[in-house]
Amino acid sequence: MTPKISEAEKEQRRSQIIGAAMEVCKRRGYEAVTMKDIVEETGMSRGWVYLYFSSKEEIFRAWMEENDKRILAQLEQILQEAPSIWMAIEHMFQTQAQAMEEPDDRLGRAIYEYFLGGLDHAERKEYLAQRYVRMQEATEALFEKGKRTGEFSPEVDALSTAKVMLIFFDGLALHIQGVGPALVQPRRQLEMFQESMRLLLGVASYRKGE
Repeated sequence: MTPKISEAEKEQRRSQIIGAAMEVCKRRGYEAVTMKDIVEETGMSRGWVYLYFSSKEEIFRAWMEENDKRILAQLEQILQEAPSIWMAIEHMFQTQAQAMEEPDDRLGRAIYEYFLGGLDHAERKEYLAQRYVRMQEATEALFEKGKRTGEFSPEVDALSTAKVMLIFFDGLALHIQGVGPALVQPRRQLEMFQESMRLLLGVASYRKGE
């Protein structure tokens, strides 16, 4: 009989399994990893791990969900602390630049391996589409808020602008995984895109260097 454990212990074990899976994915990539690898990494019994997750994909999605929640929570915090919507967006670009300059982002490789593998899996493709929509809606809301406060031009198409930003970030990240940050020079690309976004949004009060 499975021993009784508290909710806190359950959450701790769940987090331990997710963390172990991500460590294995960093070393081996997503596709090469097996549940056996993950079980060995956790140091738990096979039964304990399968009590929480039935597959590596379920574990990977659990991590993605938690990561997305962290990103959205960070965005909300930035919006609350920044003096303006545009300055919040500038902060986002700076954060992205720091992350993309990481010379050996192996977890990033595993993520894109999972994404690209979804092209041949209808159910995964549907999940990724739903995830994209969530991130798109959050980004669109950011631009709509800027329009309401008068920071951005009322003519801005918030939905299309959100799509452009997401496509740029994802495309840049994919190229970095392919050829490395030294060749792509992500900080420079982000600086140029940031300036393009400023013009597109019509940030009239923006002063470079603030």
